[in-house]
Amino acid sequence: MATNEKLIRAETPAKEALETATKVRKRFDESVRKLTQYTAYQDTLKLPKTSIPEIDDFEDKYNVRYQLWHIRQTFGEQEQRWYRDNFREQDASAIV
Repeated sequence: MATNEKLIRAETPAKEALETATKVRKRFDESVRKLTQYTAYQDTLKLPKTSIPEIDDFEDKYNVRYQLWHIRQTFGEQEQRWYRDNFREQDASAIV
């Protein structure tokens, strides 16, 4: 399964999706670092800066997907605790 498919398939385990998302984010950050270096060269050479609107688009989509998978993992962990632990020891305000 391709990396991008892991982040859109419901059957992907949340932990695996978060690990994949973290890897994608690291590669993206490296690309942004290279872009920053490239734009510095453009400044030095007094060339017009290259605009890449896909960067902002990626940021928006990544943040939403990462948050979704993080919530899913947290819910799964909490759900196990809700069913496994003593009901009277549960923190009702944290559950809501």
